[in-house]
Amino acid sequence: MESNELRFKHVGLSSDGTVIFCEMDNGKSYAMPLHALEEAENWNPKAKAKAAGIIHDGYAAFVEFDSGVQIDFPSDFVLHVCEPSYAYYKDKGRSVSGVGGRIREIREARGLTLDALAAKCGIAKPNLSRLENDKVTPTFETLRTIAAALDTHPALLVSAKKPEHAWTWTRHVFTEWKLGLLWKEGVSPILVRAVDMVKVFLATRPEHAYARMKLLKLVDRAPHDPEICKATFDAEKWEGVLAARTRGERVGK
Repeated sequence: MESNELRFKHVGLSSDGTVIFCEMDNGKSYAMPLHALEEAENWNPKAKAKAAGIIHDGYAAFVEFDSGVQIDFPSDFVLHVCEPSYAYYKDKGRSVSGVGGRIREIREARGLTLDALAAKCGIAKPNLSRLENDKVTPTFETLRTIAAALDTHPALLVSAKKPEHAWTWTRHVFTEWKLGLLWKEGVSPILVRAVDMVKVFLATRPEHAYARMKLLKLVDRAPHDPEICKATFDAEKWEGVLAARTRGERVGK
């Protein structure tokens, strides 16, 4: 799948560092004031811009400051600033889609700090923070990068209404997770109820919560009482997933 977002062709700074010159692959050029980045978490009005460049295959650019901070911004942000009528931002439903909140929820459930996810994604922490707080609208390439770092599907990040193929993905992930915990001879076994199994799975994978009832039916061999359905797991591995759940709860506090 390819993104139809504009890409940066060239990015540079004015001699005094107060303007960012952006040339796009559609042939248009824009002069964006540096202070347009002031909503960034680590924005420092006293810091001086010293360099600018292109990242993420041209879908984003960055400005580096003498304070050591680097602020990233997507191509559509330039259009938002320089072309206020840009349709992408006129659609408020898209700009406040809540994708940032979903990313934060999944990150915390995985027990990852903002620093840890930023390192896995290769995205500067301040910019990832802005994304999680829905202050910027990510490109598809950025979403794909973050989804890969979270070991999930991009479609589960962008929409509260899941696409038709979402259940196929969820079922695959759950089945692989369950198979990885099943008891094998030579280790200590533990019986786990279906309801607990699904609860722990969703605790670290909240993007699949929409399918809770389907997951219960998937493992339920006694439809009248899912509480009595059990699976025999490796006791040590089960303790490991419980610990991961606890780490996620601590990060979320």
